[in-house]
Amino acid sequence: MDPVTAVGLAAAIAQFLEVGAKTIKRLSDFHDNLDEIPQAFRRVKTKLPLIVNGLDKVKDQAVAGAFEPATAASLAGVVKECCQAADELNVLLEKALPSTTSSRWEKTKKAFVSLALEEKINTLDSAITEYISVLEFHHVIWLTGSVELRSPPEERSKHFWLVPFDRNSSFVGRDAVFDALDQAFTVKEGSQPKAALCGFGGIGKSQIALEYCFRVGGKKSVFWVNAATAARFQNSFNLIANHCGLTDRNDSTTDRAMTVHDWLQYQYEKPWVMVIDNVDDSKSLFEDHVSSGNTLWSCLPQSPRGTLLFTTRSQDVGRRVTNSSPRGLIKVPKLYEEEALRLVKTRIEQESSHDDQLIRRLAEELEHIPLALTQALAYISAREITIADYLDEYHRSDATQLKLLAFDFTDHGRQEESLVSVARTWSISFKAIAKQNRHAANLLYLMSFFQYQSIPLFLVQDIEYDNRDHEGNLIREAITEDDFADALDILRAYSFVNINGDRPRQTLSTHRLVQLTTRWWLGNDGIEEVNNWAFLALRSVLHRFPSLQSIGTGDYWASCELLLPHSDLVLKYSFTNVDEKLQKEIDLERARLLIAIGNYHFVTGAYYEAKPYFEEALRIRTGLLGEGHLETMDVMNALVWLLGCNAFDGRDAVELGERLLRIKIETLGQDDPDTIENQSGVARALYNAGQTARSVAMQRDAVERSQRISGRHHPNTLGYMGHLAFFLIDIGDVTEASALLREVCKEHEMEKLCGEKHPTLLAFQHNLAYALTLLPETREEGLNLLRHVLQVETDIFGIDHHHTLATAQIVISTLRNDGQALEALKLANEILTQCESGTWRSNKSSQELVSHIKSLKVDIEAEIANESCCSKGGSDEGGSMNQALNDPRTDRGDSENDRDVLALQQIIAQRWKAYKMITKRGVANWKAAVKSMAE
Repeated sequence: MDPVTAVGLAAAIAQFLEVGAKTIKRLSDFHDNLDEIPQAFRRVKTKLPLIVNGLDKVKDQAVAGAFEPATAASLAGVVKECCQAADELNVLLEKALPSTTSSRWEKTKKAFVSLALEEKINTLDSAITEYISVLEFHHVIWLTGSVELRSPPEERSKHFWLVPFDRNSSFVGRDAVFDALDQAFTVKEGSQPKAALCGFGGIGKSQIALEYCFRVGGKKSVFWVNAATAARFQNSFNLIANHCGLTDRNDSTTDRAMTVHDWLQYQYEKPWVMVIDNVDDSKSLFEDHVSSGNTLWSCLPQSPRGTLLFTTRSQDVGRRVTNSSPRGLIKVPKLYEEEALRLVKTRIEQESSHDDQLIRRLAEELEHIPLALTQALAYISAREITIADYLDEYHRSDATQLKLLAFDFTDHGRQEESLVSVARTWSISFKAIAKQNRHAANLLYLMSFFQYQSIPLFLVQDIEYDNRDHEGNLIREAITEDDFADALDILRAYSFVNINGDRPRQTLSTHRLVQLTTRWWLGNDGIEEVNNWAFLALRSVLHRFPSLQSIGTGDYWASCELLLPHSDLVLKYSFTNVDEKLQKEIDLERARLLIAIGNYHFVTGAYYEAKPYFEEALRIRTGLLGEGHLETMDVMNALVWLLGCNAFDGRDAVELGERLLRIKIETLGQDDPDTIENQSGVARALYNAGQTARSVAMQRDAVERSQRISGRHHPNTLGYMGHLAFFLIDIGDVTEASALLREVCKEHEMEKLCGEKHPTLLAFQHNLAYALTLLPETREEGLNLLRHVLQVETDIFGIDHHHTLATAQIVISTLRNDGQALEALKLANEILTQCESGTWRSNKSSQELVSHIKSLKVDIEAEIANESCCSKGGSDEGGSMNQALNDPRTDRGDSENDRDVLALQQIIAQRWKAYKMITKRGVANWKAAVKSMAE
């Protein structure tokens, strides 16, 4: 080559390298500080480093005289044009991009400037792209010739196996994953097959990749690259270059990563597979550089002859490396039960005929996670214990479980460290998450204190966290909706969290072992940090647990059901090393949550389940606040109302209620609304204890006091009137009871004191309807109202709720007593069928009422059969007599009127007595109740 021409090309390239270096630095500084480059600069930033690196080598060749004069002159012209465009681009960069020290105002101003210059920037971008295309073409041609010089011809068709592990003899199953790999690697001709195995650490990604290598190793060359860090990536490519004879082992200046890249992409003739293992960080893959200055991603060869298989913990990385191919991203699931069984059996000797059952229990406890199972088996072997011994130790406490999860052992197929554990493996992900997004880490910390499944979104949204600013000061920070969405995306990308269901009832789920390990990781910052997050979890549940004021809505029941498992878990957490002031605050919050849960169980009829919650809350408040404190008296009053239910004998309620009444009279006075409410509760307890006369007198006094203090139409007064009416029915005063209940229901409906579907109104309507069915002239009205209540209760509570079943039982009995046995039987069958799969089928009150309805059904069927026999025998006497007795309109003459009235009163008394037997004393007295009704 003409020396002058060579020097001209070299000088042009040198000028471009100088300008290009400035441009790259400018763009990199902007990216590092503001996270995002305007669209117009992105392509330049991606391609320019590669061109700078390539032209640097072209310059060396030019100086060495490797080009013909004409070629050198043409290349020099292209480089000069490109250099001029790069100069203009630098000028625009100065105008459009802020410096690292710019103020917020300057950054804002430059953002607007960049918008105005966008068209010019795009024009220059297109020009540079065109010049780059020419240079890239020549660069590729030059590289091809360069590689040919270093790659002996026999190496191009030689078979290579560069995998640093032997085959895992314990590998089992994973057929579904291998099928997915086959589909992902089936691509159009000319395309490169790519796939990414995604999942959290320990799920078996690398083991699957290793097994795949052995399955295809006889047909294809296989290369294994450790991409955990740039240094390990570089080392893997050095090994490939050395093993394949591409470079001189003593030549440390050769860019071996790009040499391997060029050789596999342009020269190697055999099909090949490259596993890129541990690609967990997109920044490391796309921004970190090897020694030559190229990014890790740019070193990966792109060839239709080669297959790229990535393993990554991040689904975001998996999508990016597979170009968001729907088949390329393969989420590795946990082991199936049979796979887990086979895995354990390959590692442990058979002990007894119960092995399979024990192995299944072990797999279930460790959530079918391969690394956790392998770790457990290593522990069992090291300690020379049995699976049963391990399970006993595992169940001792959370601390023991954490100790077992932190047990270090040697795992097959891990290069980076000789020892591994579940806790150590996941701590790598925790560090990455905390570094990437603190809100994601906070969300993971909070979720670790809840039940691991069905965590409502509303339970972890809008949370205020304690964080520290740059100066280390503690600040309270609320997470925004966008921050929450970003945090959730990151946790999902690492496969630590899943979203289930549709809005607005979406829930989150994680893994129990992830929760335990998260707490272990959190504990590294000290027990105070663990306690803080546990307290935040407690308050989160408490503040989102619905109040009784929302009981008339469907949201109350649905929200309570979602929160119950998490409520019980946060209540069980034991706070340690907490100062006295904070412990008091924690205990008082626990008491509030205990009461909220107790109220839920109370209104669902789960009286026995509600009792310990109220009792524990009372113990806490009595100890911290004293018996005379208003909050203590509130929970005492709730317990009085609970113990006054039919489920209990009433004596405990009377004792506690009278003690509370004395305290309230002393502290608040006899006419205080809270005192009157307590008086009403004691009256109810007396009624259930069998002291009817005293209960009626006390309830009348409560009504009169409330009417005088609060007014007759006040909700409290109306409530006491409703309770009084219930007692009056028992002593046979149905007329006054009906009048009181009509007034109560009318006022509730007119004043809209509660919704038409509120349990309070439904209870009053229920009692009114029952009272009306006891009087001949209002029986039909009562039955219609009962049907209305039954329909509303079914809609609100479900058919198998104890409120619904109590109403259904009265409807069935009323229909039967009115001679409508077939309709009664039909309703009984419908209810019993629906109850088989109902939500409340395990509720004790519901179970008792279902038993009552079953017995009632049997008796109705017997009566229908008996009437059928009588009809076949030609006698209608039984039916006629029943019709006459049950129809008060039957005219039997004036002389019998007095006896009719007396008989009707007896029937009313007997029916009410029977109803009480059914609802208060259970199945044992059902036959006596039926006999009483029959009379």
